[in-house]
Amino acid sequence: MHAPTGLDPKAAAALTRRITLLSVATAGVLVVIKGGVWLISGSVALLASAADSGLDLIASLVTFYAVRYAQAPPDAEHRFGHGKAEAFASLTQAGLVFASAALIGQEAIVH
Repeated sequence: MHAPTGLDPKAAAALTRRITLLSVATAGVLVVIKGGVWLISGSVALLASAADSGLDLIASLVTFYAVRYAQAPPDAEHRFGHGKAEAFASLTQAGLVFASAALIGQEAIVH
């Protein structure tokens, strides 16, 4: 992980952890609010938006854990550290976007 300009690596790591925690919290709040409003209104658009926010929550959780894992010091199995965990999180997010696009495309074709 590269430190943002002006921050030492420990401060950058702490900032990154806080940002990923805020991302998870924001996505969680959006899922709850949109899900609640959908239950009240029955709006399919709100259900779709809540589902999208649910995928955002999953992606945020993957990033949350990957960032923490990537900051672990090198060990016997990972001589150069655990930094590739962040790349894996990015790949997971790309997979979620692709899966969403494929499902939307399938529904568009069916309808």
